[in-house]
Amino acid sequence: MKKSLIKLITLLLSIVLMFSVVGCAGGSTEEAETFANYGGEPQGFVSTNIDLVNSGRSDYKIVKPSDATFVVSHAADELQLFLYKSTGCMIPIITDAGLTHDNSQKLLSIGDTALLEAQTDIVVDAAEIGDGGTTIYRRENTVYIAGPSEYGTLYSVYRFLFYEINFVAYASDCVTFDYFNVLKVKDFDYKWRPAFTFVTASEDCMRLNAVDTFRMYHGQSEVNGGNHLEGSIMSGQYCHTATYWVSKTDYPELYANGDQLCMTSPKALEIATKSAINFARSPSGPFLQLGGLDHAGFCSCEECTRQSALYGGQGGILVRFLNAIAKNVEDYYIENGIERKLTILGLMYLAYANAPLDADGNVIQIELDAEGKPLDDKLLWHTNMMTDSQVSTGAMCVPIDSCYAHGLTDENCESNVGEKNKIAGWRKVTKYMSIYGYGVNLNGFTYHFNTWTHSQDMFKFLYQFDGGIYAEESTHENGISSFCCFRAFLRGQQARNPWIDTEKLIADFCEHYYGPAGDIMLKYFYSMQENWERIYDLQDSEHFGIFTSIRLNGYWTRDIILDFQQQLKSAMHAVEISGIDNAGIVKERIYREYLLWLINEHETFSAYYTTEQLRELNAEIEAGRAKYDIYR
Repeated sequence: MKKSLIKLITLLLSIVLMFSVVGCAGGSTEEAETFANYGGEPQGFVSTNIDLVNSGRSDYKIVKPSDATFVVSHAADELQLFLYKSTGCMIPIITDAGLTHDNSQKLLSIGDTALLEAQTDIVVDAAEIGDGGTTIYRRENTVYIAGPSEYGTLYSVYRFLFYEINFVAYASDCVTFDYFNVLKVKDFDYKWRPAFTFVTASEDCMRLNAVDTFRMYHGQSEVNGGNHLEGSIMSGQYCHTATYWVSKTDYPELYANGDQLCMTSPKALEIATKSAINFARSPSGPFLQLGGLDHAGFCSCEECTRQSALYGGQGGILVRFLNAIAKNVEDYYIENGIERKLTILGLMYLAYANAPLDADGNVIQIELDAEGKPLDDKLLWHTNMMTDSQVSTGAMCVPIDSCYAHGLTDENCESNVGEKNKIAGWRKVTKYMSIYGYGVNLNGFTYHFNTWTHSQDMFKFLYQFDGGIYAEESTHENGISSFCCFRAFLRGQQARNPWIDTEKLIADFCEHYYGPAGDIMLKYFYSMQENWERIYDLQDSEHFGIFTSIRLNGYWTRDIILDFQQQLKSAMHAVEISGIDNAGIVKERIYREYLLWLINEHETFSAYYTTEQLRELNAEIEAGRAKYDIYR
């Protein structure tokens, strides 16, 4: 349907609503509305009879703190922008300077304003809803929209827009909302705790800019663990960073036993501390990461071997090294009057994957003297518990051996039981949990692979923790892969609320992202799912590890691939004849999927083509590879 027609229909419905609503001068109308509820989060609120906008005019103002950060100012701008797009009314933005607290005023208060501070019955607490938590409250005419952190406030604005104008960002280039001539203030009483504050990944559709991707509850992911509105979430220190903290070239002796950094060495601590302070003077994001080199080795020097045996393995050594660095950075902050919260994440990967627990599952304790110092004078830190302070330490777990066809908590899946237990073990050591995940089979980027159930169950499991960042490798080695934009959308939605019905998310995405071809693309999606069921039967297993090839003989026959191609051709034709304004954009979204099947067919069944057909196919594939950066 054309946008102009949608706008006309919505305008007529709004006029009908304007004349049908009867109420007093405040509070809720008596309209009967029923809203879905997922995990305790309502998907709607009853309207009051208070006009937010009426016929392009509003008595409301958007209020931000006079000392608003860039992110909070951006949140106010986003609110203004999308209300204008929806209603044609540009609501002015002002600061709280000189404002008095009076809830009869028609104000949309954004973030930690003086108005919110004076409203004693509203508490926005990170301990309750996490840093990325969202709240919206109505008190008479005033609406308070805020999170415990600046990004929580930004997310709160997007939830306000969701409830008020049905705002949803399906992809960086696909944001939908409804049009209103009359827009009523909802009777908000809302707070929500997401599973994670930051979610990042490397799908092609996430490479535009952070402004657009944060509308999807998703950080842009290109390098260094993801970008946000002001820089790198991980402050440029992400993943296998040990050699950035302690140079392997300058200090080869610290890598001499197993080609991993010796983290029981006072010298390594001294050098790493200097680097950490340098990184932490002005970090661009809330995290720094210290991770070992990308292999299963570990330092096997005499002292590392001794401490590993006594204090919980290599994971225990990494914890104490991180804690000692964090204490030194915090001392630097205090000495220099720096008020900044920072978390140093360890990459709990391969040799460092297990938390320092005893046989009964308890954190191994370090024996201390009367002054609280370790009896073992070779230890760099006095406990295996990770630091919770101005400069904290946390764990980024890497469930690399997961089975992605099952939920993380599926007790019948042996692989996932082990991965879940590793994550649960680290939760005993730290409150600051993050995840480095794998979204697709690394040897099959061009094949669709269902990880939706696995990701939803992981987010449900992790909801109980203080989730910092969820980063997913996905397609970082390939420009695009099958359903890459949907994967990003779904992951952002699940991390925000893992109880949202996944089947609904799939249907909503297909409807809005593919427009007139939505029904065909939904059938195409489930056709591929049916073939996966066939593959599971053929191999008598549902477990595809990330290094298991899925390009196996008989699993993707030419008939199946041609059938998928035909479904996608039908979808593109439906877009062509629809007459929608953005037909070219929507058709290209489908063509990306089609191109992947051309590549797959060509690699296995090129003998079926004549020389001329093969020449034409090669030309089309090479053009696509160049355009979408497909080199794997």
